[in-house]
Amino acid sequence: MKSPFEDRIMSSPSPGMTVFHEGSRSWDVIHGAAEQREVTLLGCVPNCGKRTMFARVKSPDKQTVAATTAIIGAHISGEDDAAFSAAEVSVEDIGLWAASSVFEGFLGASDGKIDGTGSISVKPVEAQSVVVDGTEFRLDHRHTLPFFDQRKGGTVGRMRDSAFVRAVSAETCSVSGALATASLVQDLISLAMHRAAGLIWLRLEVAGSGSVVPNGHVIMPPR
Repeated sequence: MKSPFEDRIMSSPSPGMTVFHEGSRSWDVIHGAAEQREVTLLGCVPNCGKRTMFARVKSPDKQTVAATTAIIGAHISGEDDAAFSAAEVSVEDIGLWAASSVFEGFLGASDGKIDGTGSISVKPVEAQSVVVDGTEFRLDHRHTLPFFDQRKGGTVGRMRDSAFVRAVSAETCSVSGALATASLVQDLISLAMHRAAGLIWLRLEVAGSGSVVPNGHVIMPPR
């Protein structure tokens, strides 16, 4: 049985004396693990807790901690820890703005009428890139393989194509730097589409790993 993090603010003005102050303690970084992946929580504040001191029946303590940012797949020391070599950003409407897709569709028609035949094919799209202040921004696509969902009422076949921007700088970057990059992409799409573009996901590549893996997510609560 493990005790929760000590969130009370205490001081010891003299030996054997403990004074409890108003407010609660917060933590800049908390490291942990879940589902065989490293987890780093940044900007952690206790929401509520329940202690079982002197209870008739001893049971586990309960504590709820809210985090500003969660990094899933890596342990870092803080937002300014330059531990990443690249960032991939997906925002709302980026697919419309990109005006490109790996999919091509065909509908068969005989005598000017659709005859029920057709096909969907996949053709990789060449990435487009530009270098700004030493950082390469590359518009790229990632798609899934065909999947057939056998349901009781029929069969559904589907694939997914996602457009995103991959940013690679000459030097390693931090979480705060990656968030600034994501903000630039958001501003660009918002300006082009004349409406706000929310951040869908942000994936970071750990320096030296060689690739961005699904574990490398940065998750932020809605604002």
